[in-house]
Amino acid sequence: MRGADGRKVLIGVRRWWADRRRSGRRPGARRRAGRPTVGRDARALPAMLATGSIRFAYAPVRRLTDSVVVGIRMCPQWPSDPGVDPRHAARPDAARPDADEHHRRLRRAAAAGGIADDLDRYVVESAARHLPSVVHGLQCDEPWLAVPIGASSLESAEFVDGLLDRLDEQGLTPEGFVFELDRRPRGELESTAVDRLRDLGVWFSVPRWDAAEVQVAEAEFCVLDDDRHVDDDTRTLRRTVSASRRRALRTVAVATDAEHLVRLRRAGVEFAVESSRSSASLGEIVGRVRTEHDL
Repeated sequence: MRGADGRKVLIGVRRWWADRRRSGRRPGARRRAGRPTVGRDARALPAMLATGSIRFAYAPVRRLTDSVVVGIRMCPQWPSDPGVDPRHAARPDAARPDADEHHRRLRRAAAAGGIADDLDRYVVESAARHLPSVVHGLQCDEPWLAVPIGASSLESAEFVDGLLDRLDEQGLTPEGFVFELDRRPRGELESTAVDRLRDLGVWFSVPRWDAAEVQVAEAEFCVLDDDRHVDDDTRTLRRTVSASRRRALRTVAVATDAEHLVRLRRAGVEFAVESSRSSASLGEIVGRVRTEHDL
């Protein structure tokens, strides 16, 4: 580009850049606007915990041998549901980000802000308030409420004591909880906390990639990663189920649809969490389960 035309283009670029600087906007700001960032989320999270504005997504857990709902999974969500863009609210449920996507966003923000323990404390204290509804609402033997927490939180005696105190205030025991750990327990403090809670009736689950190392005294369940494993061929899934059984682990996976549920059942998976993209409340899910039971 030469001569007068080149100078015109250069002048135009300079004017555009000057306008952007005067308005306080950098090139590319419009493209990035509205996207969540870990730093911004980490700064916002403490206030959300303090005001109790973090929401939860609830999903029934179905035993695949007889299709009976035996538990509820309760997963913390970013307050703006779903995500930072309010236009997402018009999406059908199937197109929304699922509960685990929102939970990962919370977990990243908590880790960046150094408040992962505070997030887990908020989650288990909220779950303690909902445990009676699950125990009394699900008409089955040994109903359970599953909540995801970081294994590192178990290092804190205050974390375990706080949970037990909150339950004691309601005249409850922790029996019926399933803690979904993000990894297998490590170290003496975590293992001691697991032993203490298991003696009180708490069950634990570990992710599929940690199942090969887990000791029998550390967990009852193995969670199969839906994105990276369950969508693989059925033979691979069956091998993982068999390996989990050899370690006395019961298998759980997220079922994305009815066809997926059938494949999980054929592969020998014992429990399926129904995909939690909807915004149903705990009361609505329990009511639906009771209606299903009465039919």
